[in-house]
Amino acid sequence: PYDNNAALSLKAEIELAAGRIAGAADLFQKADATMPCSWAHAGLARIYARQKNWPAAKDAWQTSTASKGEILRDGFSADYVLAHLELARVYRHLGDVAQARSHYQAFLRIWAGGDDLAFRRQAAQELQELDHS
Repeated sequence: PYDNNAALSLKAEIELAAGRIAGAADLFQKADATMPCSWAHAGLARIYARQKNWPAAKDAWQTSTASKGEILRDGFSADYVLAHLELARVYRHLGDVAQARSHYQAFLRIWAGGDDLAFRRQAAQELQELDHS
């Protein structure tokens, strides 16, 4: 199941990169049905966000962040941190300022020792705008 899930997820990423959203969604859903995993949920979350389906994106990102152990064990640890940033943005779109703030703060706290990259500065700016709105 793990190899099939990885192959389906890779194909889904290719579909997504090519702009074929429906095909990517179908493949990520098949991957998740084969063996639920964080990268399939993250892929679905990105698709739902692109479609502005904020409730579905929230659910998928929450499932992804709940998979912290899996991500840290099998994946790329930055994926866990970035999931908090994406979840903050989704909550902002949903109008849930408290949850958005919480996830922005979690992202910035975890990333505090990391490189000062553009997305970190952007997240800090988004949090500041949220606090002043």
